[in-house]
Amino acid sequence: MAQTLAPQQVLAHYRVTGALGTGGMGEVYLARDMTLDRNVALKILPPALVGDAQRLRRFVLEAKSASSLNHPNIVTIHEIGEAEARGANGRAPAGEAAGPLHFIAMEYVDGITLADAIHRDRTDVKTLVGYLAQAAEGLAKAHAAGIVHRDLKPGNIMVSKDGFVKVLDFGLAKLTERTCSGDETTVAPQTDLTGEGVAVGTTGYMSPEQVAGKTVDARSDIFSFGCILYEAVARQRPFVGETGIDTLHKILNDAPRPVEEINPRVPAELRRVVRRCLAKSPDQRYQSIKDVAIELREIEEAYDTLPISGTSGSGGAPTVAPPPRRARWIAAGIAGAAVALGMIAMWMVLPRLGPAEPDAGADAEPLRITTILDRQDFLQPVLSPDARYLAYTTHAGNDYGIRVRQVATGSDVPVLEPQQGFVCCLSFTPDGDYVYFMKAEPGRGAATTLFAAPALGGTPRKILDNVFSSAAFAPDGRRFAFLRYESDSVMQIVVWDLASGSQRVAATLDGELLNVRETMAWSPDGREIRILFSRPRGIQHADTRAAAFDAETGARRELGTWDGLSPDEGAWLRENAIVVTGTEPSTPTLQLWKLEFPSGARRRITNDSSVYRFPSASADGAHVAAIRATITWELWSVASSGGAEPRRVPLTVRRPDAPVARADGTLVFGLRHGDGDAIWTAGTDGSRLQRITPPGLSAQGFRLLPSSDVIVFDGARADQSSHIWRIDMDGTGLVQLTDGEGESLVAVSPDGRECLYSTTGKSTDVLWRLPLGEGGEATMIAAAHVGGAFYSPDGRFIAHPQPQFESGRWKVPIAIVGRDGGNTVAMVDLQDNSQTISWSSDGSALLHVRAEQGSEAVMRHPISGGAATPLFRLPKGVVGSLKWSPDRRTLLFAVFAERVWNLWTWTPGSASPRPLTRFPTGSVYYPSWAPDGKTVYFGQGYSTRDAVLIRGFK
Repeated sequence: MAQTLAPQQVLAHYRVTGALGTGGMGEVYLARDMTLDRNVALKILPPALVGDAQRLRRFVLEAKSASSLNHPNIVTIHEIGEAEARGANGRAPAGEAAGPLHFIAMEYVDGITLADAIHRDRTDVKTLVGYLAQAAEGLAKAHAAGIVHRDLKPGNIMVSKDGFVKVLDFGLAKLTERTCSGDETTVAPQTDLTGEGVAVGTTGYMSPEQVAGKTVDARSDIFSFGCILYEAVARQRPFVGETGIDTLHKILNDAPRPVEEINPRVPAELRRVVRRCLAKSPDQRYQSIKDVAIELREIEEAYDTLPISGTSGSGGAPTVAPPPRRARWIAAGIAGAAVALGMIAMWMVLPRLGPAEPDAGADAEPLRITTILDRQDFLQPVLSPDARYLAYTTHAGNDYGIRVRQVATGSDVPVLEPQQGFVCCLSFTPDGDYVYFMKAEPGRGAATTLFAAPALGGTPRKILDNVFSSAAFAPDGRRFAFLRYESDSVMQIVVWDLASGSQRVAATLDGELLNVRETMAWSPDGREIRILFSRPRGIQHADTRAAAFDAETGARRELGTWDGLSPDEGAWLRENAIVVTGTEPSTPTLQLWKLEFPSGARRRITNDSSVYRFPSASADGAHVAAIRATITWELWSVASSGGAEPRRVPLTVRRPDAPVARADGTLVFGLRHGDGDAIWTAGTDGSRLQRITPPGLSAQGFRLLPSSDVIVFDGARADQSSHIWRIDMDGTGLVQLTDGEGESLVAVSPDGRECLYSTTGKSTDVLWRLPLGEGGEATMIAAAHVGGAFYSPDGRFIAHPQPQFESGRWKVPIAIVGRDGGNTVAMVDLQDNSQTISWSSDGSALLHVRAEQGSEAVMRHPISGGAATPLFRLPKGVVGSLKWSPDRRTLLFAVFAERVWNLWTWTPGSASPRPLTRFPTGSVYYPSWAPDGKTVYFGQGYSTRDAVLIRGFK
């Protein structure tokens, strides 16, 4: 069949660049929106079919149905219209394309159909299940709006290159009747375009009621979805006949061949979902596609551990949030409560595109990754030396506990019942009989007390205080080593003898232990203690080295160096190697790497877009356990007045970081691109997408200068330290403002005349002030600094956490200093369990979040002195991200409750805060106010987290 349009022809303001496909409901072309300068998928109804009034009505209904939906897993409709095609010269072409054409301009999805993923690419079943879980989420949104798709098939589900799924083609959709009461709106049904007795759909995927020409509802889509799910796991359709009539007969009367006969490796839980979707009677199917989505997500998370026979279940969705940009060992000792919050909302991650694969240089043995823990309320997992058990911490609100799971059976027992006080830094004794851990004792805040408990349950006992690392056991199990601060910049490697209960200092470290956690271990012969050091030099870049210290004499021996890789945590293998989670400029997500010494060789173990954290290794080095996390999120907006539903900003890119709106309607945000992180802009309607920072310069931590067209950020070129830069909004005027070693932007003053940045010191950061005018010289604000810094509303003062080491422990009061770096105005002690700091609206006090007795309160602490008083208290939930509106009349913050993050607001003088968003699942990221205070922009997404066992990486 000849195509209606040819390349370079123009329809309305769309220039055709090529054909994408043809179906019964129209032709689809790739086109360029010449007004907004973006690619679109342009669907037209051929002129030969315009005379078919019923087909035309369905075509228009598709656009109306799909455009009324707003969901990341449903294709976005940009426009519906009618226009005459013109040639490249602007004239109307002669022939078939002459005359008006009905068209839909929709989001262009650069990827493949699910049919291609199933049959051409042979994508693994676990990944396909994840794709279909996304599709089910999109359908759930349509069904909630009263829209039934009625033509589901693998060809109508697209998978983008970055792993997002989009449901297409609502051309056969029909609005079902919704009967509502009270204040809800009643939506009248649309006229049934088919009528009773007319079958509509695609042969092979139609439901029995569609085949019979009966009235259908959302459960018909569930049957069609079941056909797709069957095809994904069996690689063939469930109903195939010699003719179309024969296929329809099988749908009405025959059961499909059991999945296990075709693919015996499919878990029983997944087979059950397929069977229930394909029940002939609608009453015997799932009654909601949302239930299908939930089950598929759980199956995907636990896929590698699900039995082939029997049933299993899994937990709900996790919550994850951004990590600090620089993870420092000192954080464990400085502010345990703050670390606790950071671990509850653990890390920012990217969507999983598929199963992890070894690097091109991997050994012949295939990499195997198996899920061994799929509950979502866990933190640091630790593998036992024999790889039979996994210890992990749990959290619920402000309560923490420890459990131990048997890897082979999945059964687990409590070691520490949930209770107040942060818990971290787990380790097993070499025989696996005991679990050692650090816990925050009442009144001490930070987790610096070491305890031990029987691995299979029993009463924990206290070992000693002032511990700042996990216990690293010698191979004979008679001694363990740990780290202890001697001063604010000097740490000691201490060896504890279990038999005598005595301790001695084996070696001293002067400001060297930076950026790496859990990387101390004994050599296999028990003579040396090994440590991995890393000093940050830039974004995803550091100088990394390993050294060994003689356990008796303290003599130091260098083991190896690995420049360019920025490690976060690590686990030593028995062989001369370390497994670390780390990033580099070309791999901006935390992956697992194997570092070998003394050769200095390194190899990436995982190669996917998940994030891996907290690796631990078995004694023989053959098994590594780690947390694997993924997330997908998009940009949303919501009216700050409340009462309106949030709306997704129709950006064609995913995972926009830290969105900030300008008064002219421009959004500025960070975006992870193929060549690193970059700063981009777009209209608040998703149009005018433009990259600001140039390729080759990885940009993070940007700030807009008030009332100007200038962006300040910290950025780094390949293999170089990060510096402070400025650039104009149009991408011109790029200037490097600092030339030191590893500067990171912290804040910009309210008047835009200066900024604060930090550099790496021995044990803490150093805080600097930099005028942004020409020739400005940086001056030091604080020699000891950790975390953020905040200008007062009038810009006269700066508040910053100033760590102090006293009597063997760290505390972090907030220092208030003059903007010029003069004398300290005040030192405000917010207590060890205070988190999430901001200025009050008038600048006379600091606001902070305090957890007390199972709830959290936002407190007001006057900088002039006096006790803190609560502004309001939440009965449940964790509070984060306090941000005042531009007029400082409304406080915006995030609340984590019922395993969901949502946005809330509070107005001074009101009795209690109120929710601004009511998402049933997922997390919110980077909330920010529009300049006029009428709109809040934020990211919203869904996350998964599991503990995995990795083999075959040697």
